[in-house]
Amino acid sequence: MVLCSMESISEATDAWYPHLKGAAAALAWQSEDSLAAVDPKQAVQDTFEGRWLLRNFAYHDIMMSVSMNCRPLVRGFYWASEDDTLADPYFGFASRILYLISETNILNADFAEAESGSQTRGYSFAERSQKMKSELQNWVCPSCHDPFSLHQKLFWHSESEAECLCRVDMSATYDPHSIKLHPRSGAAVGARGCAMRLNDMYSYRLTVSALDFKSNTSKEEELKEPVDQAAVPYRGPRLPAVPDDLVVPGIFDFECDERLWVPQAPDVWFRPLLLSVSGGYFVNILRVRRSGILSRHRHAGCVHATVLKGRWHYLEHPWWATEGGYACEPPGDIHTLEVPEDVKEMVTMFHVTGAYIYVDPDSNPVGVEDVFSKLDKAREHYEAAGLGASFADQFVR
Repeated sequence: MVLCSMESISEATDAWYPHLKGAAAALAWQSEDSLAAVDPKQAVQDTFEGRWLLRNFAYHDIMMSVSMNCRPLVRGFYWASEDDTLADPYFGFASRILYLISETNILNADFAEAESGSQTRGYSFAERSQKMKSELQNWVCPSCHDPFSLHQKLFWHSESEAECLCRVDMSATYDPHSIKLHPRSGAAVGARGCAMRLNDMYSYRLTVSALDFKSNTSKEEELKEPVDQAAVPYRGPRLPAVPDDLVVPGIFDFECDERLWVPQAPDVWFRPLLLSVSGGYFVNILRVRRSGILSRHRHAGCVHATVLKGRWHYLEHPWWATEGGYACEPPGDIHTLEVPEDVKEMVTMFHVTGAYIYVDPDSNPVGVEDVFSKLDKAREHYEAAGLGASFADQFVR
């Protein structure tokens, strides 16, 4: 990868392409004594240097596929981290855009190889291109959400790398007037002090109108910090062992990329939202495109159900779960789920604690499903779908 980076300044892509192929082979290599389930790309993500190298490779791989009009060597969104809102030297804030460029190159290659109107990967060319177009049109740069919170996240991840960036951005953020608001900003020590000053400034701009701010700049003695501290973000140390937040966009887009849906049974799929292996529960969206009996099961823990589309009921209960409704199913409840004949598609979000224990009519166990079996199914499907088994790991907490 180092050789590839050094050679990428040459005029021709094919000058550094051989070393890029070598890097791709290294990412795919597994020792004979390694577990088959271990994804080498995911193993690289375990270190700061590894994450940088993986994105370095992905960037060059995508640029190579564009310049040489061919498929990328490695497919998928494999370089994404659990929190992909931070900028980096190669992708900026637009790592998802680079992924869509990669998918466009794959679509172009499929189109060149197939006859007109043929189907590939379960979708027509028009459907695949329309999905990519829709995602590009709806993409929002995460840097627009809360600019200073991004600095704070960077600080939490690595204080030494954040210090220089925080100081540079403070000099760009504080104009000659607003710098007087924080005379102590010049004495900020390290990234921690810089991030605190940036947060103070952001909070001030939220609570003071632009007109008041402009009028106050003419009177230095009136430039004071706001009394109300409610809008000031938490500035203390991060608690130990707290995992990153998990935010999954577009969960109401039932026509999203079909590869996100994991097959569970004929005409039944689930889309994982959260797989809590530490808490022993999972949250997923179940999509059913057939009527009749789905399963008979017993709950080992409490289950929360929110119906997003269609309706369903249990043979053992008089109530119906209808679109827009919520149901809480207690531990120990045994019931048989049925989708009525007139419902063409049923979509429900389930928060499942513990496990489903599948039973026969006499309550004898015949199967079990929990967060671990869900994770296994998701990893197997995403690997087969071209996203890579590690794609499922973003939902694990």
